[in-house]
Amino acid sequence: MNHPNLVTIHDFGHAGGFFYLLMEFVDGLNLRQLLRARKLTPEEALAIVPPLCDALQFAMTGALFTATSSRRTCCSTRPAG
Repeated sequence: MNHPNLVTIHDFGHAGGFFYLLMEFVDGLNLRQLLRARKLTPEEALAIVPPLCDALQFAMTGALFTATSSRRTCCSTRPAG
């Protein structure tokens, strides 16, 4: 599955008594960290909604959406530069 608002999952499994998930590196904060760091303006909050909905719709269409989705899976990438 390839979408600009979804991270790529390279591998997952169980090893040494632990579960793991190997995914693409996203440089930035997840939504929980962002909200703990500061309050979003209404404009910033609303700007998150369309790309998030687009990604969720894409994932659901591809039948890869799971019950594990949560705020921790939402990330805000850092601006380039």
